[in-house]
Amino acid sequence: MTPPRVSVVMCVYNAMPFLDLAVESILQQTWSDLELIAVDDGSVDESWDRLVDFANRDSRIILLRNTENEGFARSSNTVLRRALGDFVALQDADDLSTPTRLHEQVKFLSEHPDVGVVGTWPQFIDVHGAVIEDSGFLELADPKDLQENMPFTYCFCSGTSMIRRPLLEQVGGYDPEMEWGEDTDLELRLSEVTQLANLPRRLYLYRQHAASTSTRHRCAQMYLRALAVERSFSRRCGQGVPESLAGRLAEKYLKTALLAEGEGDRDLAARSATAAFRMAPGIARRGRIVEKVFERYLSMYPPEDPFATVARVFRDLLPDTLHLARSRQHLLADPHVAAAFRARAAGDRSGVAAHLLSGVRGRPTWLFNRGVWSLGLQALGLPFGRRSRWITPEAAVGARGEGQSPRASDRANS
Repeated sequence: MTPPRVSVVMCVYNAMPFLDLAVESILQQTWSDLELIAVDDGSVDESWDRLVDFANRDSRIILLRNTENEGFARSSNTVLRRALGDFVALQDADDLSTPTRLHEQVKFLSEHPDVGVVGTWPQFIDVHGAVIEDSGFLELADPKDLQENMPFTYCFCSGTSMIRRPLLEQVGGYDPEMEWGEDTDLELRLSEVTQLANLPRRLYLYRQHAASTSTRHRCAQMYLRALAVERSFSRRCGQGVPESLAGRLAEKYLKTALLAEGEGDRDLAARSATAAFRMAPGIARRGRIVEKVFERYLSMYPPEDPFATVARVFRDLLPDTLHLARSRQHLLADPHVAAAFRARAAGDRSGVAAHLLSGVRGRPTWLFNRGVWSLGLQALGLPFGRRSRWITPEAAVGARGEGQSPRASDRANS
């Protein structure tokens, strides 16, 4: 019997209620010369029964079953060893492939023998199937662009992949030790032996929901993906990773440390911070990377108490250096100014003075802000122009007054 041209592999673990749509999206492909190999990884819901129902109706389905949960990487490797097709297509059990996905990918790989892996742009959907527009995915297609951006940018979606089967054998499949970051690790190892490309069309519906790995294990996944990038750099560059690349990787580790700290995972936060300083020891001498990552974090995930958060991070995760002490003051400047406006609204004149002084000390360019001058003078009982009025903390911190922002002035004077 002639093997099918395409082997679609699927790892299933408690995939209801999305499993039916995922399987049907493969069986209804315009490319019919395929086998669908699915492994149930110890599910405790109705996933196995549903897979059996499908297999009884379509002979192209091959089923495997683990008696207990072994994890995505080990289960996927079991499935990959059973694949017979020239091309192996990945399919997650909660996602959907559009009808022409496999056909277009087979056509592309047949016409581009130098490309070993082809993905597609994903269309992100929510638990109900509604489209999510702001996904953060960078839509790149050219192999050179992907090669340059993959380590630091989300521009290749693993679930959309179709891979030449001999390449999977060459790199050894998934690494079980990289569970939750195994997809990034595999993509990077493949990128070291072949070219990757994306079809510039949204041929895969990627579902985001509360039970997905990227939601339940977000920080651990971020750490392992950064570790996969570090290992890739070491394989490509030896032990001497270029400083520019090491600095960007340090940023990834620092972001993970901040998020893990915010979620209460102190062990992962400490490991991530240690990794950041291992990649870029100069962080402790300059502080620029710390400020850059922390400012982005505070704007995207504003904590209830920024003062306590900053104090805890600098105490528990960062070394005690003069440069980082200055960075701490800079990072607290904006929260202090916002607190000064809140103190004014509450009639707390001493609070206004204390927070305003700390904010200006942390970032002297606040002195160029008209609203800050107004706040300080009026808190002292002094008038500030005939049309003086109070400015909300949100308006002051967001706009930082008229004209050039203090941070822009910082850049101009640096």
